[in-house]
Amino acid sequence: VPAASTLHFCSAYGRPCIVLDPFHPTYAKYAGNNIRIRNKEGASALTHHLHERGARHLTFVQIVTDHIGHDERWRGAKQTWLEHAPAETLRKVYIDEITDDDLQKIATRRDGAIFCSNDHGAMQIWHRLRRLGIGVPKDIRLAGFDGDEYGALIGLTTALFDSQALAQKAFSGLYQLMTKDADKLGLESIPITMRTGSTS
Repeated sequence: VPAASTLHFCSAYGRPCIVLDPFHPTYAKYAGNNIRIRNKEGASALTHHLHERGARHLTFVQIVTDHIGHDERWRGAKQTWLEHAPAETLRKVYIDEITDDDLQKIATRRDGAIFCSNDHGAMQIWHRLRRLGIGVPKDIRLAGFDGDEYGALIGLTTALFDSQALAQKAFSGLYQLMTKDADKLGLESIPITMRTGSTS
């Protein structure tokens, strides 16, 4: 489960199990054993980086709606951006809302950045910018999240987490629940590292 943002451990029929359903309405309020990647911290680091690279207007493009990981990334980006710039320089849109005219306007400013809540969406934006003749990062700085291998091919600036460490923690936690007198492991989190690429 390397692409998962959160793993839940629970008991079903007296046996521990993993619940992986970020779209379930109770997901965000789940209080049981879980392992998470540090979405908010990763988004904060990327946002700080974009500002350091000269961005004075930030457009956050959320790719997946009603998803706790993407929501956490927005909160991290918003909090950090507002520590550096006024609120009117920050905008949040969903991927299906951002138009070619929007992209042209951002590019015209020459001091804008787009931060997509995952690399898949960032790649979509990158292809659209190329089609419009907009330079990255000359006209728009661009960043994503997740460390997708296809993003690496274009030098996408992104945040990535150790998927192997996530899988190992999940397995060891599940094994402990199955073999020991333990019903509570608490919360563990997987650190995020930033990969600076040519798009910023």
